[in-house]
Amino acid sequence: MKNKQGISLIVLIVTIIVIIILAAAVILTLNNNNPIDSSRVAQLADNRSSINSAISLYYGKKMAETQGIYDASQIFTNTGIDAKYSISSLVESENTTEGFKAAYGNYKLLKTSAVETATDVKLPTITNAKWYIDVNSGLVYLVYLSKDNVPSWMTTTSGDTKSMDQTLDEFVRVPGTGENPTTLDPVK
Repeated sequence: MKNKQGISLIVLIVTIIVIIILAAAVILTLNNNNPIDSSRVAQLADNRSSINSAISLYYGKKMAETQGIYDASQIFTNTGIDAKYSISSLVESENTTEGFKAAYGNYKLLKTSAVETATDVKLPTITNAKWYIDVNSGLVYLVYLSKDNVPSWMTTTSGDTKSMDQTLDEFVRVPGTGENPTTLDPVK
């Protein structure tokens, strides 16, 4: 008898077919049929979480430095702060840039460079959107000018309705989609 070495072609083909079937089953069990979109959503949610953590640490540090004299709004906007506690503002002044207002109610446009300097966290650049902060809570939101600017990978389709991915619905906003045009509401 001859000594066989290696595996047969049939065994190799069967193994490849089994792997393809398992991969298809995993992809189909995902909520979103596109795993690339799901990874984008997860990455954006993770970025937002990192930014929130860094800003929270910055706020805590500034509260300790100022001995709790100032509230979150004063610390983030640098308004009403005694000169001896000179704190750099993380938010833009009241001008407009690229169609985005610097403020919508308590939401203020974040200064990318100031946030990166103060927290060592880089704000991801998202096309047609800007990062805002709620100066009362310190939470960040991704804001689009209109529903039309929201990319399709951020939405899910169920039947005839198109809605924001459940993970992103918590922090992606579009100004003026509610009753009050100065509010930031979830994209629907």
